[in-house]
Amino acid sequence: MLSNISDRQRISLDNVCYLLTATITTDTLFNQVETLTETACFCAELPVSSAEFYRAGQQAIKAAKTLVVDTEEYGGQSSVKYNNVIYDVYRTYPASDGYTELYLTEKSGK
Repeated sequence: MLSNISDRQRISLDNVCYLLTATITTDTLFNQVETLTETACFCAELPVSSAEFYRAGQQAIKAAKTLVVDTEEYGGQSSVKYNNVIYDVYRTYPASDGYTELYLTEKSGK
């Protein structure tokens, strides 16, 4: 069985995630309406390390996924859709190799 999970030495951006940008508008009844815009982005999934589980757990966060994206494509979005699941980005790490690691937790309120 082939795995789509890379390792830190050999990153291959073979997967697709969607960076979500929220726009808030006001409708005719003056209600605020949030609209999400999806931007496709190639990514690699890395295993979540035990150290990351521990670090996130200290902040009462459950680490779910680690994705790596090209730094030039990531614009600071706080949500990501990956495999039809929406995640919140709770931490990022811009590495010196031109990639940014996105540390994800399942979106609250689901």
